[in-house]
Amino acid sequence: MDKHELKVPCSDGKEVTVIGKLVTVTGKLVTVTGKFMTVNGKLLTVTGKLVTLTGKLLTRDSDWQVGDSDWQVGDRLTVTGKFVTVTGKFVTVTGKFVTVTDKLVSVTSKLPRASDKFVVLSEGIYLSGFGSELATEALEGALPEGQNSPQVCPYGLYAEQLSGTAFTAPREANKRAWLYRIRPSVVHKPFVASSSKHNLDYDFDSRHPNPNQLRWKPFSLPSARTTWVEGLHTVCGAGDPKSRHGVAIHVYLCNTSMVDSAFCNADGDLLIVPQQGTLHLTTEFGLLKVGVGEIVVVQQGMRFAVEVSGAARGYVLEVYDAHFVLPNLGPIGANGLANPRDFLAPVAAYEDRDVPFTIIQKYQVLFLY
Repeated sequence: MDKHELKVPCSDGKEVTVIGKLVTVTGKLVTVTGKFMTVNGKLLTVTGKLVTLTGKLLTRDSDWQVGDSDWQVGDRLTVTGKFVTVTGKFVTVTGKFVTVTDKLVSVTSKLPRASDKFVVLSEGIYLSGFGSELATEALEGALPEGQNSPQVCPYGLYAEQLSGTAFTAPREANKRAWLYRIRPSVVHKPFVASSSKHNLDYDFDSRHPNPNQLRWKPFSLPSARTTWVEGLHTVCGAGDPKSRHGVAIHVYLCNTSMVDSAFCNADGDLLIVPQQGTLHLTTEFGLLKVGVGEIVVVQQGMRFAVEVSGAARGYVLEVYDAHFVLPNLGPIGANGLANPRDFLAPVAAYEDRDVPFTIIQKYQVLFLY
């Protein structure tokens, strides 16, 4: 049974073609211990406990056997095992972390509810449009119909609005987002000033102006465990976040992911430019993967956490006045420079975990916990 190709009839009359080494047929189930096989014309790759399906059919049980109960495109899938990857346009499952790119996916034996303890993640799936009005939901039916804040939200969620401008701002300038949370954001203990030392410095008036040209070598990466927040260092700036006027330029140097914690900057928007290493941002709006050659903007008041898989370094531009906008086109015409469709926003995602969690709040230069 070590031939290049072997055809084995199943008990239900269907034919299985094996391109790998060994196949065992027991009743209606087919177990593969080699590497490659096809089931009903669909290519299947089996490597350890990782199953990759490049067609449209997928079935699974605790032993990763292939039966005749097939998952079709658009169906809801209940995953009871651990490692499944579908390389079409469907789902990725690793443990109880689920990514969905099309239809609803659950990791329990019933349809998901906001009270179930599982995670729906969606890194790598985005909506496009700078400054667009976007709507996305992690669970089907989670967004209220026809109103922003009903007395009872779907799934028992709590409606909250994050304001990016005064609520009386003209429509063309008004910025706000409605979020529907498992737990209200106000259920936290009072913030207190942190006694930990940080490396952000906004005392620009105490420095004498220097008209000379300046440059610096790349900042040294830390040897000790350092998170993104701990690795922020101010390079230069002007103005004052207390007066809501000015900018600051920082660098970040980190090698450790933020665990059960998030950062919130109440002083302004952050534009993050990775120079080394990929950042994985978990935000209140969804997941973002930002690599070298890309930028990401986290606006004022948004909570986010940064995960890294190794040493990472880059720049941060902080603005106090207003939000970032695209530049005017001028004489180069309508299709020059960056287009709004080049900017991506994450789709909705959520975590349902009951664990101690720390919010690091930067408010008028102070770090509060």
